[in-house]
Amino acid sequence: MLTIVQADTQEQIQRFQELVAEYKAWDIEMSGRLGLNVDTLLDFGYKESVLELVAEFAPPSGRLLLASFDGQVAGCAGLRRLSLEIGEVKRVYVRPAFRRNGVGRALIEAVIAAARLIGYRKLRLETASFMEGAQALYRSLGFDLIEPYRETPDVMKHLGVFMELNLE
Repeated sequence: MLTIVQADTQEQIQRFQELVAEYKAWDIEMSGRLGLNVDTLLDFGYKESVLELVAEFAPPSGRLLLASFDGQVAGCAGLRRLSLEIGEVKRVYVRPAFRRNGVGRALIEAVIAAARLIGYRKLRLETASFMEGAQALYRSLGFDLIEPYRETPDVMKHLGVFMELNLE
């Protein structure tokens, strides 16, 4: 059975931190295969500490969601404020053993629902060009490609894919 909860307890936040560490290691490996320098990726995509991320994802303007599948921690997703009307999806990660079980879709649907409750009018995200499955999922949920909404180093421009969902 698939469940999604807002991470509130220390244990849940610890699980989120573990998932973010796994995601970061996977992102470094995949980006490195495409020739990206690790330091560039770390400087651009992982400047904030996990504790700062947890604070950014806190209600009322954000959410830190954890997915469990058959009682095992399966994935996470964060929502944070970009502006009063725009939220941003961050750190969406599903452990490999749980992929293709609807976990990613359920997490994104929960983020979309939370963004609507908060009152955001748009939801944005950045993903990587090598994350074809994630892009297909986002498109199936109504996200469209947009121009970059933040500065990206020249050496990373070929990796960035920016998307937006109108929530109205």
